[in-house]
Amino acid sequence: IHHWDSDGIASAVLIAKKYKDKISSFIIPRIGEYNIEAIDVNELKKLNPDLVLILDYGIPLSQLKILEKSIGVKVAVIDHHVNEFTVDAFCNPIAFGCAEEEYPSTTWVLREILGLEEFPDIVALGIIGDLGKAIKDSSLLRWIEENIKSRGLVIDDIIHAVNVVDSCYRLVDYECIDYVRRVLIEHKVKDIITDDYLRSKLLRLSEELSKALSSVKLVKEHDGFIKVFKVTTDAYITSLIGRELAYKHHNSIIVLQHEVKKLNKKYIYIRSYKYNLRSVLEAFKSMNMNVGGKDKVLVISCDGKTYEMDTIINTIATYIQA
Repeated sequence: IHHWDSDGIASAVLIAKKYKDKISSFIIPRIGEYNIEAIDVNELKKLNPDLVLILDYGIPLSQLKILEKSIGVKVAVIDHHVNEFTVDAFCNPIAFGCAEEEYPSTTWVLREILGLEEFPDIVALGIIGDLGKAIKDSSLLRWIEENIKSRGLVIDDIIHAVNVVDSCYRLVDYECIDYVRRVLIEHKVKDIITDDYLRSKLLRLSEELSKALSSVKLVKEHDGFIKVFKVTTDAYITSLIGRELAYKHHNSIIVLQHEVKKLNKKYIYIRSYKYNLRSVLEAFKSMNMNVGGKDKVLVISCDGKTYEMDTIINTIATYIQA
């Protein structure tokens, strides 16, 4: 079971390249949802696996235990999102107290624990997939640049490849996700850049993003460093819009209210390249919000609930000082 973005797909590819003959199937949770209901338990049972491995999908451990009990099979987790920790079949350096900067992606975790030095392009795909433009400021930039040379690639190639891979989930296209994963397993990152089918997906996404960015509205500012935006789209491009806004407003915390009509869902996306939002994330969890994330970014899934924007803003202002 893997997350639907570049890091999740690349992580699944690394496992497949290492243990290809042992994998019976890949399962993608329902796009845009972070809970046990997003995983097809009946499909899992039919596969009759010896082990279920969850990659880069940070749902609460309490739900993972329910999943394990419902299918009667051991569930293992490899991840890098902020979460509770357990010592049973669980590998997440961030949950055990490591700095997020040390493990910016699940592919980097896999590289370390499995010694996967022979797939630097796949590892880099996960890192840049999660960091975006912030890779320019990352301590791993040099490692990536030096190691992808052997694949005939430069940083801009990986950035482009991330955009190609992520176009699948952003268009809510599961078949596309399966397709790009197969290409990466059988070939290399370089091959997805030149793939005509994937190029058409990226072009369509570019059109959706242009429309979204032109329609984003700044609806509120608080204390000069919290900026609230609002937008409605057909595509699931919450993180893409949010990253662009956060990069543009580099010294602020951006709060994006996003309605995705194709998923019939609403999200509140909070990101900052300057401020650490870990305390805000924990505060929202203590308020029983359906929230997940990391030090620099978090997402609240509304799922029929209404969260007052004043509550969101005041909580951020309480824990973060400009």
